Amino acid sequence: MDSQDRVTQACLICLTSISLTFALIYTKPALMPLVFAIFLYYMLKPVLRFFQTRLKLSRVFSLGLSFSIGILIIGLIGLIIANSIDTILASADLYRTRVVDFVDWLTPLLQSKGIPLDSESWRQHINDLPVFSWVSHFTQSLVGILGTSSLVILFLIFLLLGESKTAKPNKLLEEIDSRVTRYVSIKLFISLMTSICSFGALMITRTDLAFMFAILTFFLNFVPTVGSLVAIVLPIPVILLQHGFDWHIIVSLSALATIQFFFGNLLETKMMGQKFGLHPITVMVFLIFWGLVWGLPGMFLATPITAVLQIILARLDNTKPLAELMAGSIR
Repeated sequence: MDSQDRVTQACLICLTSISLTFALIYTKPALMPLVFAIFLYYMLKPVLRFFQTRLKLSRVFSLGLSFSIGILIIGLIGLIIANSIDTILASADLYRTRVVDFVDWLTPLLQSKGIPLDSESWRQHINDLPVFSWVSHFTQSLVGILGTSSLVILFLIFLLLGESKTAKPNKLLEEIDSRVTRYVSIKLFISLMTSICSFGALMITRTDLAFMFAILTFFLNFVPTVGSLVAIVLPIPVILLQHGFDWHIIVSLSALATIQFFFGNLLETKMMGQKFGLHPITVMVFLIFWGLVWGLPGMFLATPITAVLQIILARLDNTKPLAELMAGSIR
């Protein structure tokens, strides 16, 4: 292939990538629920196989039971989120008072260092915080998510019912199926253990909203690198307002960081192996890309989507160098 052909091919790849990006943004309302349904489908596959192979249940009964378990889990998460919102609303005045007390404590300390701080102005701003409007906006967002969830469930039903046992095996689809199933299974286990241990650590330090932080930790662990850091930092404001700067914040931070390091860096790396063969820079670049295209749900799905893309690119002669670049093994 001469230099002109290489330039032409590179331009075509760039134009195709730009077109696909705009298509992903434009089709987000329909395409994102489908991708989430596929992700949930891979979450339920191990459960479905357990019912069929270990318990020897019929396929129809296994499908119904697996789907019921999924709906039950979604319902429980919804109840936990609703309870957490009620707790925040009930504690809004208390935390507002704690913030005012913190500003009153901080003002003379900063003024002694030569840093001017108008405590009255800050106190007024804190009292005027639109907590209830924030919660109302969040509630409207939840209604939108529920509407999307109905579409996700519809797609999920068709995916479960449409699985064929008689279709001819395809090596590409089998590789994608194997790697995505492995990723989802391991990530579910790691995220669950991390959230349980984080909940225990927050309960030891008697932190408010510990259950909500544990649920958020579970979901944030699906976001590579950034999610673990956010899960560690997220409870800090509540701990500071509840206990002040004392041993509670030190113990909580140390425990949460240790838990994330053990499960995320040691155990997950050992169980996952090469983590799909993706270079860490590739994971971060596509994490940013999918975050810009689909927001937080895109960051949640970034790693499995990127892994599937890398598998497909590796099967095509013209795009094989891109797959090698994504794996960090290009020469």
